[in-house]
Amino acid sequence: MINPTIAAWNIRGFSTSNKVFSCKNLVKSLCLDMIGILENRIHHTSIADPFFLNSHRVFDYEDSCNNFHCSNLGRIWLKWSTDRLDFKPTFISSQMIAGMVIYGNNDPFLLSVIYASNNQDERKTLWNEIRNNSPAVGIPWILMGDFNCCRYPSDKLGGNVLQQNQLYDFNSLIFYANLYDLASVGITYTWYNQRSVMPIHIKLDRMLVNEAWMSVFPRSHYVIKPPSGSDHSPVVLLPGDKFDSQHRFLFKNFWLKSDIFLYLLLSTLPVKPRGQPFAALYSLLKQLKLDIKSKSWACSNSVVSHMESLHRKQEACLSLLNQDCLNESISLNIKNINVQLAEASNQWYSWVSQRAKIKWLAKGEDDLKFLYSRIHLRRNYRRTAISPAMANSNCSFSEAVRDTISHFQRIYNPPRRLTFNILHFPVGNVIPHEYILSLTTPFTDAEIKKAVFSGASNSTPGPDGFNFEFFKSTWIVTGVMVCKAVKSFYHNAYIPNAAKATAITLIPKTNHAEAITDFRPISLCNTTYKIIAKLLAARMKNVMPLIIKGNQSGFIHKRISTDNVILANEILFHYRSIVNSI
Repeated sequence: MINPTIAAWNIRGFSTSNKVFSCKNLVKSLCLDMIGILENRIHHTSIADPFFLNSHRVFDYEDSCNNFHCSNLGRIWLKWSTDRLDFKPTFISSQMIAGMVIYGNNDPFLLSVIYASNNQDERKTLWNEIRNNSPAVGIPWILMGDFNCCRYPSDKLGGNVLQQNQLYDFNSLIFYANLYDLASVGITYTWYNQRSVMPIHIKLDRMLVNEAWMSVFPRSHYVIKPPSGSDHSPVVLLPGDKFDSQHRFLFKNFWLKSDIFLYLLLSTLPVKPRGQPFAALYSLLKQLKLDIKSKSWACSNSVVSHMESLHRKQEACLSLLNQDCLNESISLNIKNINVQLAEASNQWYSWVSQRAKIKWLAKGEDDLKFLYSRIHLRRNYRRTAISPAMANSNCSFSEAVRDTISHFQRIYNPPRRLTFNILHFPVGNVIPHEYILSLTTPFTDAEIKKAVFSGASNSTPGPDGFNFEFFKSTWIVTGVMVCKAVKSFYHNAYIPNAAKATAITLIPKTNHAEAITDFRPISLCNTTYKIIAKLLAARMKNVMPLIIKGNQSGFIHKRISTDNVILANEILFHYRSIVNSI
């Protein structure tokens, strides 16, 4: 679903013509559907004047809602375009206006526009109002505006350092209300004290959402625009791109416990593989993937449907058992249903935990709601990758994708050097003769198996979709073909394109991205490629200490990059001690 475009802006007075012009310009430039104007400083008697209302109109077809009756000067004035959406207020106080937004054919969602007080005690009243007006489970909820407080010490730059007791109340509200920071792009801080001496920058304005929002609007995010005529920056909710990427095939680990899948694998396995070993292996994987996709049980939704069907059968049997509690056949049916329900629940839990990639799940954590939130949060932050490139409203989605690819191509694909002098290459160490044999010996089946079984079962696979768990659990069937393929690489020094293909994805370095440079690309390699890389790394592990110099501290096991910094500091300290003693 696509959410409407909504902004919240602490304009610091909406009575002057330049402030009205700034709001109109923001609405027009971003095609806003709704805007919350905060700290507008308008007296409640002014809105009774038709000329005043007409001169402060920002939409052609406008309706509005305010809380002017709750304070002497206006604090929140909500305006929306009636030809695009409808807003039904459900709660109004001096610090918040909340209501249901109806947008097109989408399900309604709860919107809470916040302008928190500067007083900490008054903000506690607001936190209680937010808790009391939280929606029912399953209703999307978004809170936006000026919260007048921060979540983290890093949200403030300059001035006194934020203490934990100043952050406690706000973070407690977020925790108990099950809220999350929506992914954001643009500038980092939303308020500036406008001083050249001792400047202070703080992030006071933000957007928070619940888990239902991330489920319904997974591509939504907000942008923090530069301030124009105010010391606060406007925060603008955007729907994200409208292009749905094609889902990659991903092997589900719970399939391995199904007899149907094992039968499918054995029927796909050729009696006598033909051709080059790597080609034969990938021919098997390709055919197996096609066969799996054609089966109805391969979809994760089938597990959910099966669980719902079992729950209905369980309720029906329990109803019959209440009428005839001594009926053995009904009791036996309930027992069988419970066994099937436990098995289906384990399958679904396995799939969700595989997608969430939380390592401490092995210790017994089974909070599926938490796992869903982890999946939705990770997707929400990653899907903002193209947004910094689309900061210019004239830039289309395809142009933004092209610009993003060009950016990383310039970084990772520098122009080739036409000439290269081998004499400029630094002289290294010579590998001792006794290590040469260990590097050049052909790979054994035991080495290959060890490399496979040392891989993480839930590691993200490459384009082929098969992870380490697939090869581990089917080793008795696929092991021979994998060993032959890896050995063929040793003898021929060749990997087919299908095996070495990678899927590149962008990972945000932080939760707030200001530019495309705040993302880093990673390559998702196929498992067979990872197996060969593990074998080569294991061979070179004993040789690397002879090649790497002792002063290199970064990216080395049991060394950290700060070692050299500490060493340099100690040398300078020792040098100063000697100089002072002289």
